[in-house]
Amino acid sequence: KRITSLRQDTGKKKCWIIHPYAPFMLFWDIITSIALAFTALVTPFEVSFLDPPKYATEPGFIIDRLIDLIFIMDMCVQFCLMYKRDPAQGEVGSGSQYETNPVKIAKRYLKGWFLIDVLSIVPSMFDIIPVVSGGEDFPSQL
Repeated sequence: KRITSLRQDTGKKKCWIIHPYAPFMLFWDIITSIALAFTALVTPFEVSFLDPPKYATEPGFIIDRLIDLIFIMDMCVQFCLMYKRDPAQGEVGSGSQYETNPVKIAKRYLKGWFLIDVLSIVPSMFDIIPVVSGGEDFPSQL
């Protein structure tokens, strides 16, 4: 019954547009929650007590890049995620409570959380650039 109601809510949509209550989103929310918890708990320890990575093969460096990848993938998911329409903006006769127009979904994300999401990835450059450049300190390259 729930699947039927989801189909009625969405109307016509592109196959890559994701309903917020789709099973994939439950899985994805768990993955991003684990990544956020890991970042909140491990990053302060890494910054305070561990030396910066010198090689791309170090386990800490690899794990941190995988976490970055999850956050980058989450940005891509946000461009495909339906959102609940404001009842005042609902289209007459559409029968859909969720926005399925990819352009409107992208515009909403770009106007909202996109900049914050991009800025949250930028600090990773302070780990990546020195490793890629051969282990030199980043500030000395400026």
